[in-house]
Amino acid sequence: MRMSMPAFRVRRITRGRWIASILAIGIVVSAGATIASANASEKKSSSKSSSAKTAATTVITNGMGPNDFGMTLGDTRGFGVHFTYTHGFFCDTKVAALSTTRCEVGAAATMVPPGARRIGTLFIAVPLGFSVPALHCPNGLTCVDHPMTVDMTRLAAALAPVFKTSAAKLLPMLQNFPTPGHDHFIASRNDGRPQWWNVAVIGVTSPAIYLAIVHARTLVFIQALLATKTPGVLGPIPTNIFLFFAASSS
Repeated sequence: MRMSMPAFRVRRITRGRWIASILAIGIVVSAGATIASANASEKKSSSKSSSAKTAATTVITNGMGPNDFGMTLGDTRGFGVHFTYTHGFFCDTKVAALSTTRCEVGAAATMVPPGARRIGTLFIAVPLGFSVPALHCPNGLTCVDHPMTVDMTRLAAALAPVFKTSAAKLLPMLQNFPTPGHDHFIASRNDGRPQWWNVAVIGVTSPAIYLAIVHARTLVFIQALLATKTPGVLGPIPTNIFLFFAASSS
């Protein structure tokens, strides 16, 4: 059973031209966006979108997010944990990225955050092509100290058959894609000490397998799926993204 959600801080993401692009293709993409919005709702959000885009530009030059304090949920070794964030995200700007945040999915970082002494790996499971309720970071919201958008153009060829379209049609919308909804998994808590965590993505195209991952609540289960090359499980996909948090038991 999933833990109840405390009053965690999240920031709303905005919908921009990517909605119209995806609607034109007729794809329903659960990973990062629900393409069921009508044109009317898009117009209503235009003023909010403009101000949010202005705010987002404050972090594009150095790949670093503003420092906020908040919490999310996570899983490790079959149990739920709390992640406490006290530092904005870091994305290695030496890695080419088209997103406003300079964060990239599909290419590994070449440098770590300044002053980082210990780096863990945060595995995030992302449902692809279907919706999942009660994600640790829901679709349509950006969790605290997470990047609002990511560049996923390096994954266009792999995602094209999932969404029954071509890589060329996916490319424009993947350049600055709202961070997909996801669940968090770590191997250990590092005794609850805060540290930087490099993000690795696990894409899941099977609702049944995703449900099994959620119930297992352990990275070991995900690693077993990857080791046996289970159909419908993709990864781990490298990123240039780092998050800073401490993981405590519930």
